[in-house]
Amino acid sequence: GKLTIKNYAYTSGFSYIGGIIGSNDSSGIASIANCTNTGDIDCDCPAAIRLGGVAAYTGCDLLNSRFAGTITAKRLAYVSASRHGSVGGLIGYTAQGITGGSVDCVINAEGKGAIAVGGVVGTSGSDTWTGTIVKADLTASADASCGLLLGGKVSSGNSTVKLGSTTSPIYIYKSSKMNGTAIRADGN
Repeated sequence: GKLTIKNYAYTSGFSYIGGIIGSNDSSGIASIANCTNTGDIDCDCPAAIRLGGVAAYTGCDLLNSRFAGTITAKRLAYVSASRHGSVGGLIGYTAQGITGGSVDCVINAEGKGAIAVGGVVGTSGSDTWTGTIVKADLTASADASCGLLLGGKVSSGNSTVKLGSTTSPIYIYKSSKMNGTAIRADGN
């Protein structure tokens, strides 16, 4: 199916839109596992939206989950450095770990100001991600923070995002693109 949200303009905080999960805190939940979304998401909302193919926000680890589809996000808002739109193939915002899983997505995002767009996560606080497979085609506004893995990181002290390990690396398809440019010029 397809999730379509238009003209939602909540201005007092964040709005959470996820393909499967909107927002979940860590109260009594150790992890979310084995979620798959193959539906497209179309969001046209002038607000500080956290938007993810699987979850908008997770307060716990995400395990072996998958998104394969297209996310179109228009008119995302930048309110401040700590409150802005963020879009991710798996998760819009997290400060928790990601183990396994895959992303095969197209993300088209536009907004006013420094929104964050990531193939896996839009914005992250800290933690460790391992074993994820990424094939992404990202297009974002000129002033957006955009990355095939992570769009942006929230500055909170000495927090660190650890990407991959020797035994469980993160794989990025070389045909993945950012704003029309492939990782490799030959696209192979």
